[in-house]
Amino acid sequence: MKGKRRLLPSGLIDDPVATKQRSLLRLLWVAYNRAVPPATLIENMALEHPGHYENKLKRLSMWLKADSPLGSALSHTPGVISEDDTLLIRCGADVASNEQALKFLIDHDHHPLVERSRPRIIHSIGYAILMLFIAMMILLFLGTFILPTLRQIVEELEIRPPAALMWLDWLINGLSGIWQLAIFLTMGFVFSLLFEDVRQFLKSRPIVRRLFHYSADEHAALLKLFAFPIGFQLSLAKTMTSAAQHHPNRTIRAKLLRVRNQSSDDAELWHSLARHRLIAPSEAQHLSQISDSGVLSWTLIQLANQKKTRTAFRRDRIIGVLQYLPVFFVAVPVIVSVLAIFMSLTSMVTL
Repeated sequence: MKGKRRLLPSGLIDDPVATKQRSLLRLLWVAYNRAVPPATLIENMALEHPGHYENKLKRLSMWLKADSPLGSALSHTPGVISEDDTLLIRCGADVASNEQALKFLIDHDHHPLVERSRPRIIHSIGYAILMLFIAMMILLFLGTFILPTLRQIVEELEIRPPAALMWLDWLINGLSGIWQLAIFLTMGFVFSLLFEDVRQFLKSRPIVRRLFHYSADEHAALLKLFAFPIGFQLSLAKTMTSAAQHHPNRTIRAKLLRVRNQSSDDAELWHSLARHRLIAPSEAQHLSQISDSGVLSWTLIQLANQKKTRTAFRRDRIIGVLQYLPVFFVAVPVIVSVLAIFMSLTSMVTL
């Protein structure tokens, strides 16, 4: 069973990765809060999650045993927690402590969005694989039974083959091997989306980022990051400098560095963020007018959650549309075969 867990995606046989990541955050907080060596607890947690996540936990434990700071160890172990949480821990340690950063993440976890999206993703992937398999079976059936019969009828009656029959012949025989390979490759790609690491890799691709609005998630994560030092009545300058060094997105790193250099105080910082399109101008206007640090921190967290919720609904709609694209693989051969049959019958009647 352990060997199967290593081969199959966790999306099919195990808890969601987000659930494991939240468990790890709580375990790390307990370790730092009670002064327990975190590497020991992480090794024990790895025993409870055999497979891909176990390897990541063991790698994290190895870095911590080597006296690597928690933020650096997490950065060297991508996927063990989310990139946004890793960034907050790394930047938070520069202005406060690991314990405080972990407690902040646990207290302001907006996880229902992840849980709501996961069944939709699994359902869409399963639906796409099923439709592609049906399309392959239809093409095999048409090439084995329908097309030879129609071709034989046309030859015996010595009538001109209808255009639809020629299209069907080209679709099945002219593209013989190509469509089979294309369907198999597409099915393999769709199945690979069940693996969390594959989805994380695709998130960095420009077309995927633009289609699924991942930049909006990154902007929301920045608001949550800024809420951490403000909640402790600290200046944003040091957090901004740290984020400009450690943010996983190179473009955002450059923007944050320019914002840091162009801002003399926190009030001016919001307008500089708006000029670089990291927040909306209306948001900058309202945020710059809030003087109470507790209210400002709460506002940033609520705004970040709102952005994530809006993006999640948008992404669900896109996934809902994309999951029906494989229907075209089924529809095209069926439509062409129906036209070929009816046009052949019409040619026989008018003979």
